[in-house]
Amino acid sequence: MHKLTKIGIIILVISIVIGAIGFYLTVFQGIGAKVENIITNAKKITIKPLSNYTIPYVSNGSIVLLFYNSTSPVDVYNLPANATPINISRGRVVEFLPQKQGHITFHNPNFQNVTMYLGIVYVTTTNIFFGGGLIGLAILLFLIGIIMIIIGFILSRRKR
Repeated sequence: MHKLTKIGIIILVISIVIGAIGFYLTVFQGIGAKVENIITNAKKITIKPLSNYTIPYVSNGSIVLLFYNSTSPVDVYNLPANATPINISRGRVVEFLPQKQGHITFHNPNFQNVTMYLGIVYVTTTNIFFGGGLIGLAILLFLIGIIMIIIGFILSRRKR
């Protein structure tokens, strides 16, 4: 086995380890873990007919995850323009990176009480960006490892 092939295999293994660490930081320490946490710890509130409930948020460089689920339709006001819905079966999750502090208003347009489950959590972008960077590095190393294995294989065939 050619020396380049051995180095390529080592780089390939290192890339898989780095990729796994990046995946863990991105998924299990990032938004995915926080969504499950916010659903589990959602607060139960009741909004009276034709009334509002307001939830504040701050701008601290973190991504805001807002979860809500209600027994009847409610109107939602003051969501930031960069708010993105995340589709889940147990309600609605909206994520956004606030530019300034603000509040989101839930309005009950119905003539009966509406029960809501509501939660808000802040996700630091450090783990997400660091994990994404590790995944990018892992992909680059993986490709370099594959190229080195191929070149080493070709060079070992030429020596014979």
